[in-house]
Amino acid sequence: MKRVNQIIRSHTTVSLSFVTSNILGRQRLTLYLLSDGYLGLDQQYDFFIDIELASLQTQINTELDSLVDELDRRLADLK
Repeated sequence: MKRVNQIIRSHTTVSLSFVTSNILGRQRLTLYLLSDGYLGLDQQYDFFIDIELASLQTQINTELDSLVDELDRRLADLK
């Protein structure tokens, strides 16, 4: 059972950003998909990721992304 608010597609791609722990190595994460509209539609997925040290370029990009997000929020507040 699925409630569809958009045009039906064969698949949908969604990006999910999150911060990991400082513990290096293989980590198990759990993704919970919760429905507030239907009983029995909630889902849980376990998956594994390998956490490695971030490169300098990745760290710089992350900091720049944070600054851009903050600037966007401040500009939105001015409107």
